[in-house]
Amino acid sequence: MKKKTNLLIAFGILSAFVIGFLIGIMIEYPKVDNDEVSGTIGKVNNYRNTKATEADIELKNELLADSAKQKSLQKYLNFYYVTALKMAGDIDFAVKEANAVEDFKRINQTQISNLDSYGKLLSKARTDLLFALSAIKAIKDVDPALLRDLLNKASNMVAQMNYRNRSVLGFIDAVALFSKPNSSTEYEGLKRAHDILSLNEINTSVLTGDKPVLKFFDKKALFNNVQELNWADPKNLNDMMQQDIEKLGAVEMDVEKLGSVHLDAEKLGRLFDAEMLGYVCDMEKLGLIDAEGLEGYIVDAEKLNIYVDAEKLGIIVPM
Repeated sequence: MKKKTNLLIAFGILSAFVIGFLIGIMIEYPKVDNDEVSGTIGKVNNYRNTKATEADIELKNELLADSAKQKSLQKYLNFYYVTALKMAGDIDFAVKEANAVEDFKRINQTQISNLDSYGKLLSKARTDLLFALSAIKAIKDVDPALLRDLLNKASNMVAQMNYRNRSVLGFIDAVALFSKPNSSTEYEGLKRAHDILSLNEINTSVLTGDKPVLKFFDKKALFNNVQELNWADPKNLNDMMQQDIEKLGAVEMDVEKLGSVHLDAEKLGRLFDAEMLGYVCDMEKLGLIDAEGLEGYIVDAEKLNIYVDAEKLGIIVPM
């Protein structure tokens, strides 16, 4: 590859930018207008005829009574929403570049299809996560049963994101293998896609403490100079967020669409549970970024005691 620098070291160059960007974007965004949210949730509530259970009411009341838990849950949903937003745009770019290189397309059709399918999943994830964020933002106006349903759908979507993310790693490996024997000036778009997806993966893995993925990148390298990649464009992300919010305001959901999500445990392989939510990231051992600088916005389920309880959220957890 063009650049022999270890990816984790290269990522360290971006650490200050990443911390500032993520704290500024993931905590503060999406900036949903309260009036718009109340109107959207009210419109959705009109389609709900399901009677709230005692558990639903308890969940809402406990969140209303504890603003810290509300904020923790909002930060968690924000993180995965922005992760889905960023990755979806980069996957779209990667798929286009992959299809433009006939030799790569011919031998890696499965990898391209898997990546494209994951990108489509992320589009749905953005809607589900944004609806859940909207519900938390306007929690006083949300029907308790609807609140639980929206949080449940968002939770299951995060589980699918974590599981389906393997398609990104497969694509990254495929590009690296394909490009290795080729000159440094060939397939620049494909190589750029490789690098951007790699930085996305490292960024998310550092922040969630996903050590297996970090290990995957331990001896890998980028094709391009990190500082020239323009890895994250805040303005572009903000524009995409606003488009999602506008779409959210136009959505009218019926009871069937709001129904609880039931996942096939065998197909998914793993489901959303407290341990999955509460990744423990030892930043000091990784030596990459200051854990305190992240201000705890990645949710540690055990410490923050937010609502990842399977019984309260109705999430299916394998025994």
